[in-house]
Amino acid sequence: MTRVLLVAAILTSGTLAIKAQAQPATAPATSPPVQTAAPQAQRFATVDALMLVDLVLDAEPIKSARVNKGKEFEQTFRVAQKELMDLEAKLMTGSKDDPKREGMIKEWEQKKKSVGDLQTNLSVEFDKFNSQKATEAWNIVTSKIDQLAAENGYTHVLSTRRERSFTADTQAGTVQQLLSRTIITYPIADDLTDKAIALMNLQAIYDAKKADEAKQAAEQAATRTPVPLTVPSPAPTTPDADPKKPEGKSSLPKTAPGFPPPPANPK
Repeated sequence: MTRVLLVAAILTSGTLAIKAQAQPATAPATSPPVQTAAPQAQRFATVDALMLVDLVLDAEPIKSARVNKGKEFEQTFRVAQKELMDLEAKLMTGSKDDPKREGMIKEWEQKKKSVGDLQTNLSVEFDKFNSQKATEAWNIVTSKIDQLAAENGYTHVLSTRRERSFTADTQAGTVQQLLSRTIITYPIADDLTDKAIALMNLQAIYDAKKADEAKQAAEQAATRTPVPLTVPSPAPTTPDADPKKPEGKSSLPKTAPGFPPPPANPK
């Protein structure tokens, strides 16, 4: 009897399992449809961003900051240079038999090296300062371009030079100017450069730059004459110079490269 009940139980459980397998799987809950944004119409504009950066660098307050920093570095260099030239003059006018001459020569050599190092360091620092100001000008320009793009419904603004002609006379300069002209053809109506100039109050600086460029081009054209071919004459022979005496003419630079020129009548 027990065996019969056990067989019946096994058959019953098998039947239930078959029924369970035959039941369809519960359908998952349907998720809401994904909402896709409508494609935005794209509008492209161009701008001569490099020219705008140049104009901002020549505008206040960046212009004064650059000029003042250049004068500061120039003055530092001139003080050290004068000390060297004064020592050089003493050696040139002093007696060769002066017992202090050997020490003065060593001092002159050390001073000359320190002045050269100072000039290099000041030029590097001035270049870093100008680089920082260029970055500051770039941030000003791009913020205004963002504003113009939003106001005029542009989704993209591409930077390219408006002038097609090249002014460089070296291969490196020409390649640089070529790379800055990334777009060949575009509608003039979609150029935001003039609007940016007006927005940043740069029109007067822009007009002055264009007038100066035209003046320089006219002067260069007027003075461009053929250079006659000449045969250089042999250099005159000079007696052996005193190896311990600096040359009569100083080879020191009058100004450090990259610095603004000194005033005509320094005070």
